[in-house]
Amino acid sequence: MDINKKWFAWFNVLILLVLFSPKVVQADATDWGEALSFLREKFPSAYVHVGDVVETNGNRVVFKLKTGTTGIPARGSELMATCHEPDIPVYLQKESGIIKVISVFEDKVLAQGVKSLGGRVEKGDFVVMPASPTVYLQTNIRDRESFLPYQKLLQGLIDEQLEVVEIRDSSLSGNSGSYGVLLRLDAGDEYLALKLQSLYSGNTFYSGSVPLGANVALLKQPGSKVKGDISPKHRGPASAPEPPAQMKEEYFPLEGEYKRFVFADMDADGRQELVLLNNKGIFGFKAVDGNYRAWDSFLFKNADLLAIHLHCGDMDLDGKDELLVTLAEKTEHMGKKDHALRSMILTYGNGTFAPLDDRLPFYLRTIEGRDGKEVFIGQASGKHDPYAGPVFQIRYDTMEKKVVRDQLYKPAAEVYSLYQFNLDPFDGDHLLVLEPNNDLSGYHAAAEEIGAISPRNYGAYEEISYPVKLRKEDYSQGGFKGIGWKTVFAPRRFELKREYDHQVFLINKERTSNFTSTVFTKILGKSSAKDQILGIKWQGKKLVETWASEEIERDIIDFCFAGDSIHVLARNTNGDCYISTIDALNSF
Repeated sequence: MDINKKWFAWFNVLILLVLFSPKVVQADATDWGEALSFLREKFPSAYVHVGDVVETNGNRVVFKLKTGTTGIPARGSELMATCHEPDIPVYLQKESGIIKVISVFEDKVLAQGVKSLGGRVEKGDFVVMPASPTVYLQTNIRDRESFLPYQKLLQGLIDEQLEVVEIRDSSLSGNSGSYGVLLRLDAGDEYLALKLQSLYSGNTFYSGSVPLGANVALLKQPGSKVKGDISPKHRGPASAPEPPAQMKEEYFPLEGEYKRFVFADMDADGRQELVLLNNKGIFGFKAVDGNYRAWDSFLFKNADLLAIHLHCGDMDLDGKDELLVTLAEKTEHMGKKDHALRSMILTYGNGTFAPLDDRLPFYLRTIEGRDGKEVFIGQASGKHDPYAGPVFQIRYDTMEKKVVRDQLYKPAAEVYSLYQFNLDPFDGDHLLVLEPNNDLSGYHAAAEEIGAISPRNYGAYEEISYPVKLRKEDYSQGGFKGIGWKTVFAPRRFELKREYDHQVFLINKERTSNFTSTVFTKILGKSSAKDQILGIKWQGKKLVETWASEEIERDIIDFCFAGDSIHVLARNTNGDCYISTIDALNSF
C-alpha cells in the first residue's frame, strides 16, 4: 500500500512537470531547406568571373560583362572585385573590394563601391560572384545550444560545407578577410524570422518566417519585437537601394492632399528620398534623425495641371533615379471639358530638380520585367477614351537629350491600359489584368483566354479624377441640359515585386472615397469600411491572395515599397494626408 502511494505521488509530480515545463519548437517544422537552397544557389562553390572593370571614378565602377555570362546581375546585386595579376587564375586573385550594382545597360554595368578589402578597384580588375561565404550566425534566443531549430540550422550550414562563426550580436565591421554574410535567426511572439544580410551594404538577400510553437527566452529586453516578413515564405535577392531611415513613430503627417508618392534615390547618395506628388508640384523629403525633413521641390508653372501617376527608375543610366510624372492639363471647347497629357520626367542635378522632358503626350509607368529589370512604358490618350493604341517602351536618347518612343511592349499587346496589367514571373504566357469592373483576371496572352479569376472584387478606386469629352452629348433627365464630358478616374497602383516572393500587390478598396462621398462623409460622419493592401499570385487555376496588410479605417490613396516595409499614403477625416508603415505580420 505504501509502495502504491509513493508511486502515485511520483506519477503526479511527473504529470506536473510535463504540463508546466517549457515547450520546444518541433524540429520538423523548421527544416530550413528553402533557406539553405537559396544560399547554395546564390553563392557558388568557386568564384564565377562575370566581367572586367573598364572605368572607375571615385567609388563608381563600370565593368563590361564577360561574353556568354548568364544570370546578368540585377540592380542592387552585390559582387566582388579582385586584382588582375597576370598569369594567375581568378580564384587565386586578391580581393579588392565589394561593389553594388546600380544600373545595367547593354553589356556594361554601373556599380558603386561599398567596402574596400585592402586595395583599390582599378581598371582591368576582375568582377566575380562571391563564393562560399563565411556565415556569421546570430540569434536573439538566449539558450541557443538547447534550441532545436537553431541547432538544426547550424548543422544544415555545416552540411553545406560552409564556414560558420557563431556570434552574440550583429555588430561586425566586415573586416574579417574573406567574404562574409550575416544570418540572423530571431524569435518573436509567435514566429521565427530568418534573415540573410550583407555585412557591407546592409542589403537583405533573403528573409522568411515560420510559426513558433511556444515562447522562448530572449537575449533582448521584453517588449522588443522582430518584424516579420511581408512574404509568407521568402523574398529573393533585394534589388532596391538602401532604404530610408525608419520614422520614429512610423507615421508622418502631411498638410493638405497628395495624389501619389515613391521612394527614390534622387541624388545617388545611396539613400532613398520620399517624393510626393500633387497638383501643385513635386515635394521631396529626406530622412533625418528618424523623421522626414523638407528637402527640395519642383512647382508646376501651369495651374491647370492634374496629377495622375508617379513612378521612378534610373532612365538615363547615371546611377540616380528619375521621376516619371504623369500629368493632364484641363481643357474645354464649346462646353466639352477634356484633358491633354503633359507628362514629364524629372532628374536631380546641381542641387535642383530639372526636366529631362516636360511635354510628353502619353501616360508613363515603370514596371518590373520577368527578368527583374526596370521597363519604362508609355501609352497615348484617346480622343474620347482615356487610353488609345498600344503600349510602347520609352527610353532616354543620350544623343538627342530627350525621351523618345521606342518599340511596342509585346507582353501588353492586348491590354486596354498600361496601368491595368502585370506579368506572371513564372509563365511567359500569363498576364494578370485588373479589369475595369475591379475584378482581377489571369489571362493566357497568346490565346486571349481567361485562365483564372480573383476570389473577390477589389472595389472602385475613385481617388484621382480628370475629364474626358464624350462623342456626343448626354442629357439630364429633364432633357434641357446637355453634358459633353464625363469624369474618369486614374487607376490604383498595381505592382509586381519579384523580391517579395513574386507577388503582385494592389489596394483592396472597401471605402467609397471619391469627391462626392468625401463631402458627405464630412457631413454625416466617417465610414466604418476599411481599405487594405493585398498580395496575390496565380497558382494552378486560381488567383490566390497570399498576403494581406492590416485593414485601416482610412482612405488608402497609394503605396510603395522601401526596405523591408510597405509604406502607405492615406487620408484622414480632415482631408489631410499622412504616410504610415504597414505592419507586415499578418500573412496568410
